[in-house]
Amino acid sequence: MSSGKRWIFTCLLATAVLLVADGCGGSNSGGGTQPLPPITYTTFDVPGAATTNGLGTVPLAINAAGDIAGTYSDTSDHGHGFVRTAAGVLTPFDDPNQLPGGSNPVVAGINASGTIVGAFLDQNNVAHGFLRSQGGGFTNFDVPNSAGTVATGINDAGTASGTFIDFGGTGHGFLRATDGTFTTFNAPVTSVLVYPLFFRINASGELSGLFRDASSATHGLLRDTNGTLTQFDATGAGGGANEGTNALPINASGAIVGSVSAGGTTHSFLRATDGTFTVFDPPGAGLPSRTLSPSMTVEQLSVSITPTPEAAATFATPTARSRC
Repeated sequence: MSSGKRWIFTCLLATAVLLVADGCGGSNSGGGTQPLPPITYTTFDVPGAATTNGLGTVPLAINAAGDIAGTYSDTSDHGHGFVRTAAGVLTPFDDPNQLPGGSNPVVAGINASGTIVGAFLDQNNVAHGFLRSQGGGFTNFDVPNSAGTVATGINDAGTASGTFIDFGGTGHGFLRATDGTFTTFNAPVTSVLVYPLFFRINASGELSGLFRDASSATHGLLRDTNGTLTQFDATGAGGGANEGTNALPINASGAIVGSVSAGGTTHSFLRATDGTFTVFDPPGAGLPSRTLSPSMTVEQLSVSITPTPEAAATFATPTARSRC
């Protein structure tokens, strides 16, 4: 169970960046010559967040209004959740239902009404899902008969998505309706070594995510509204351990963003609805490395996308170390 409890916090990186990537994916279907709008960046840190080695502010979700939710570490290396409105107002929070001895909440998604989803570990190292309303109220939940539940996405209708582990150590995906009922499903291959991580759900109920195969390589997943699963791999994805395609959120039109890695380097990608890929890097990103060494420069991860599309991403400064 230990390998399945901390998936949604893949790498804790040092500095947050909001990537406004209006034209970063796909072809110009209109066939015209109108230039794409320029890409701009806004950096921010939660007040009180650490800025030292391996710590900082990590935005993990963005809604259509531009409100961002995420996680940050304070100077004592304690994790907390935060929400940043489109106007730039930052509000930190912790799950009040968490008992002493557990972990602080890990934020994963935010919908148009400002409801945030995520998870935390209790004092017994068991993961539980949570919903946080715009007003700050919390609801905790667990998939029935699960050994750990992690909520990773929510659409504007209030349907939450995520992953849970059964008592045999196998991972499964789930949907949670607004009335609290659950629908569960599996990755293309069922094995204790192959588990699905479903990260986001769009307005129509499509899910994006990934699964790790028996070789520890990751592959993207798309689940349509009929329950059909499609596996995909981004351009340049490696097939070895800790390589591959990490598909994260999906927007209303079905475009997906995430990260792709091979040979120790990581880049962001956008998968258009027609299945084509655009691979990109934030400005200032060097050749990233997954190894913790003095030569490590920067690693980025595209973690959210709006209908425009806009993507929220994270990157590490040259003096920082990522923790995977």
